[in-house]
Amino acid sequence: MHDGKSGAKVFLLLILLTIIWALFLGVSVILSVLITPPEGQVAGDTFMSVARVLVGLFAFAVWVFAWERLTEFWLYKIMLRVE
Repeated sequence: MHDGKSGAKVFLLLILLTIIWALFLGVSVILSVLITPPEGQVAGDTFMSVARVLVGLFAFAVWVFAWERLTEFWLYKIMLRVE
């Protein structure tokens, strides 16, 4: 049969997925603001276009790193505490 610990683990995993999804949505907003040129800006400014893409890639890399660290912390520190 099932004990209360498996329900707590499922709940903690759902919280982790919710946090990661919220972070993904935040990074998606940041990327859309950074990569899409403002309406008043001329699209021909190559340096600004490349700079926006590089900053967007950096924001994505930070998100991946934060996701990995959060998941490792969550699974090893919080999930093992439930047992």
